[in-house]
Amino acid sequence: MVWIFSWIKYKTMIPRIICVIPFIFCLGINLIRIVLFGQKFTRVFSELIGKNIVYPINYWDLVNVAPEMYHYIILLFMSVFAFFLILMTFILFRNSEQKWIAFLVLGAGIVSRIVIGFSPTVFASGSRTFLFIYVALVIYGILLYQTFKPELTDNKQKILVRFLCIFAIIGYLESISYLFYLNIYLV
Repeated sequence: MVWIFSWIKYKTMIPRIICVIPFIFCLGINLIRIVLFGQKFTRVFSELIGKNIVYPINYWDLVNVAPEMYHYIILLFMSVFAFFLILMTFILFRNSEQKWIAFLVLGAGIVSRIVIGFSPTVFASGSRTFLFIYVALVIYGILLYQTFKPELTDNKQKILVRFLCIFAIIGYLESISYLFYLNIYLV
């Protein structure tokens, strides 16, 4: 939604690029998570080609060691991502009455991820630890939609809903594939 609303509201490239960077970060992080760390991806790929594939990066070696250079690189990318989220919020809600609510919700979501990161069972908990950030992002999306709804035509609203439905279906299929992977793995 941010991508669409930034392209509707701003005609210059700088705000558009700043608002698109978090989307690109999310897309890249998810692709890396699925392809490099996703055991289900390598398992399905192995079954498709008929050969065993070794995981490119051992997930447990990544999380059970003392911090090394790649941990700091990941921390740097997360910090840059959080910075662009805050900058994007400032740009999109610049003239809105809901600016501080949007900052508060986004900040609470980011802080919830940081706090949960200190939990000793965070790696065993899996995606349940993302619940608070997901709720914060849903609230943020509702605030964004309320702010930009007057600028959308009926046709653009339909396109937006279709776009969001496609992403929801992809997320649902990814969750179902995880359950499918568990059934194969546990059998």
